[in-house]
Amino acid sequence: MKSFGYIIGRLGAKPEMIEINGKAVCRFGLAVDEGYTKNGERVEKTGWHQIEAWDELAKYIANYSQKGQKMIAKVRIQDGTYEKDGVKVYKTRFTADEVELMPYKESTGRITTEEIPF
Repeated sequence: MKSFGYIIGRLGAKPEMIEINGKAVCRFGLAVDEGYTKNGERVEKTGWHQIEAWDELAKYIANYSQKGQKMIAKVRIQDGTYEKDGVKVYKTRFTADEVELMPYKESTGRITTEEIPF
């Protein structure tokens, strides 16, 4: 089953691009802050989502993003299964179709529009 959604989070590391069968691919992790209340106290935790992007989008992400930068990714969500050592494994795969990199500057966390490289 395929569906679409948005993931908003911060890059856990500087994305790197590799080549698979002559196509550019970039794999990266987005940290998504999650919070809930338990016994009247606020509990914060971070969830991680592994995402891949292909071709020109992969090159864009690899060239213009930084660790810690906030990103909005429109993703295709694909559920799948495979068997490993006789055990059925369920896997959800996220493939980015579009991304928006939020302005970022490591030293202050702020950036001016004149500093955005695109």
